[in-house]
Amino acid sequence: MSLNNKVALVTDSCIDLDKKYHDYNFVRVVPLNITFPDGSTVQDGIDLTIEEFHKKVDSSSDLPVTSQPSPEQFLEVYEELLDDYEYIISLHLSSELSGTYNSAQLAKQMIDDENKKIRIKVIDTKFASLLEGFVYIDALEAIKEGKPFEEIIEIINKDCNSLSTIFTVRSLDNLKKGGRVSHLSAILGGFLKVKPIMGIGCTTDGKIEAISKVRGRNKSINELLKIVKDRAKDLPSQKIGIMHSLIDGDEDINQIIKGIEDELNPKEIFISKIGSTIGTHTGKGAIGIVFEEKLEQ
Repeated sequence: MSLNNKVALVTDSCIDLDKKYHDYNFVRVVPLNITFPDGSTVQDGIDLTIEEFHKKVDSSSDLPVTSQPSPEQFLEVYEELLDDYEYIISLHLSSELSGTYNSAQLAKQMIDDENKKIRIKVIDTKFASLLEGFVYIDALEAIKEGKPFEEIIEIINKDCNSLSTIFTVRSLDNLKKGGRVSHLSAILGGFLKVKPIMGIGCTTDGKIEAISKVRGRNKSINELLKIVKDRAKDLPSQKIGIMHSLIDGDEDINQIIKGIEDELNPKEIFISKIGSTIGTHTGKGAIGIVFEEKLEQ
């Protein structure tokens, strides 16, 4: 599907959305890379299913290493799209978490023709996973509706200044393997069944922030619901996102959805699995809720 208004959309694989959301002629998804301890490298969202990815991670004592696409990968995409589209909007995950945005910016600077260069808008959403995905979906719908370039940018900016996600992980193992907590802290966290509650969004400037911690899985999910209820704007009119990496089948996503329906009563619920890049750090069993913040004017 191509469009008359000639706006193309480029993003990265950390939007964590099914292919049907980016199977358009005017869209390109540039994948991040994941290198395992055995030396093999795969492209996020292309070479392995999410289930296959976690199975391979489980068989290793060390985490894989994630890396951003190269500037040359973005440059190839930009040059191809500039032949057919008047503008390119390039949306990316937080520069605090990845060098992907910087690679895209470098690719833009590598274009010799200044007239072509100014037709590319590279945006650091300061988000990740489905939170970034929500911005992408709104941009996609605006392009499909034929909205002008400037209005699409306004829609993106509004999302980046109003959306957040609160999430919890089942285990601290991946954080320990990735060097984000000490070995002792990881052991104690598992022993005491402490579940950290974390957030990233319009109030965190692209960083993941610790919000609280509770003991036990059920309490952590209840805490997510409580925080969202306190912070969300006009829940009955909102589309709420659920991002998760419930892989083993030992938890029922439908139960969690019912809890969100009963406690939050949103207008709509959108569900997405956490992809391999973000899943490297959250591990299996992560759950997050994407929502619009109730911010002071």
